[in-house]
Amino acid sequence: IRPYKLKAIKNDPDAMELLKELDKHSNENLNSKKLYLWFTQLCKCAYTGKYIPLTELYDNKKWDIDHIYPQSKVKDDSLQNNLVLVDTIKNKDKSDKCLIELDGIQTQMHGFWHQLKESNLITPEKYKRLTRTTPFSDDELAGFINRQLVETRQSTKIIAELLQEKYAATQIVYVKAGIVSDFRQEFKIGKCREVNDLHHAKDAYLNIVCGNVYYSRFTGNPINFIKKHRNNYSVKVKTVFGEIFDKVWCKGDLERVKRQLNKNNILYSRYTFKRKGAFFDQNIVKKGKNDGLIPIKTNMPTDRFGGYNGVTVSFFAAVRYKCKKGESVQLVPIRLIDLPKYEADKAEFLTPKIKGCKEIIQIKEVKINSILEINGTKLFVTGKSGTRFLYQICAQLQINSEHEKYIKKLFKIREKILLYSKFKKGTDYIITEHDGVTVEENLKLLEVLALKIAEPPYCNYFSEKLIQILNNKEKFINETINKQVIFICEAIKLFQSNAAKANFADWGGNKDGDGELKKSLSLGQGKWVCKLIDRSVTGVFEKRTKL
Repeated sequence: IRPYKLKAIKNDPDAMELLKELDKHSNENLNSKKLYLWFTQLCKCAYTGKYIPLTELYDNKKWDIDHIYPQSKVKDDSLQNNLVLVDTIKNKDKSDKCLIELDGIQTQMHGFWHQLKESNLITPEKYKRLTRTTPFSDDELAGFINRQLVETRQSTKIIAELLQEKYAATQIVYVKAGIVSDFRQEFKIGKCREVNDLHHAKDAYLNIVCGNVYYSRFTGNPINFIKKHRNNYSVKVKTVFGEIFDKVWCKGDLERVKRQLNKNNILYSRYTFKRKGAFFDQNIVKKGKNDGLIPIKTNMPTDRFGGYNGVTVSFFAAVRYKCKKGESVQLVPIRLIDLPKYEADKAEFLTPKIKGCKEIIQIKEVKINSILEINGTKLFVTGKSGTRFLYQICAQLQINSEHEKYIKKLFKIREKILLYSKFKKGTDYIITEHDGVTVEENLKLLEVLALKIAEPPYCNYFSEKLIQILNNKEKFINETINKQVIFICEAIKLFQSNAAKANFADWGGNKDGDGELKKSLSLGQGKWVCKLIDRSVTGVFEKRTKL
């Protein structure tokens, strides 16, 4: 919202008051759809012209958001073009009708809508929809349905064409992500990205369910469907999945889908690769900052002129070799800049890089994201730090759906707490009953996480110090509820299979963050049983090689 838009309404005495009110709200606050529409409609109902007090704005029994083009005919949640703030009773009266089907609204409100358009407070498209005086044509209705069934992004179209060429006898069915999102919302099926990565597989499953039902319901030819069912259909998820339809969606199917989504026995794999691209960071580092610098030129030693840092490791070589005490295994990082030398003679390149190496017995390449199993614990190899290799957890946190929903609440509140600390310094966000978070539930969740981290596989990843931090219930209970929320959100990061660090500085943790996982490049003389696991794309097949 721009102040000049309100200033443009010279004849409206409320404009100046609105300007003063607008100054009180940050851009973050204006992310609220209701508040945005309240300002752009000059705090009036779009269908009656009634004044909407700001104190009543979020009372859904009085004021609601309506879709100008009804949701039963088209899925369009555009704030700019299709949503208006209206009297809740009037919204219920309108139901799934168009404005031309209601007496008096267009005649009564036309002047107000024109004023909003001329002041650039609403778009020409929204004005066009509000003042439209003709019913939808068959072609328009078919087009609305087609939006749900056909993907418009060019990249998706190309992939579909490739699949159609490969599998000529197969029907390619599209489904929009918005339908899956509406399905989750309508039937109260939550999704929490912070807990694990399994939601990707569950979304894929829901895409199949929703795509199949929508395609079967509306057929591959929407115009024919409209001619047969023009007056008795709806594209709303609630309606489509609320009816039994031709063996595609049957009684009990919703419960069956929910049972499938509650299962966590999902196969999990990662794409393995060799890094390519730049040899190192392009910024020159001053001398003395790092011992492992790459010279700027061959005749410019790094101890005098500095050099390049951040050398790219393309992959690792797992080398079994003979040494003084018998045999041992070591991971050797293969830098991208050294790749030609490595490929020319692997044994000659690797031998001087391994201390005490008498003879190389076996070389196995370990790509980035490969799985190593060390004494039964699986880990993803992700990079190098000094004399250690970096890895990430090869496990997905599994907790019940109620805890997942609660964690989602915690992360939403965490964002509010952080926003307050950033924009309203000295003021803490006050957690209310509406937020659905309590000290008791926080403690229950902490106990679950403390048990998880103290047992395999997580106890094999983390230090005893971190395990103790999560088990310090006495300190946790004595903290404010806001700090408890922050602590649990940081604790969840430990269980995520990514590079995120947890901040436990106030709880006796590392000031630079906890949870970065490293292990020595030397895998020891027989004290560890090391295996390289090659997993298929689907995760169904595995090939294990002892290192």
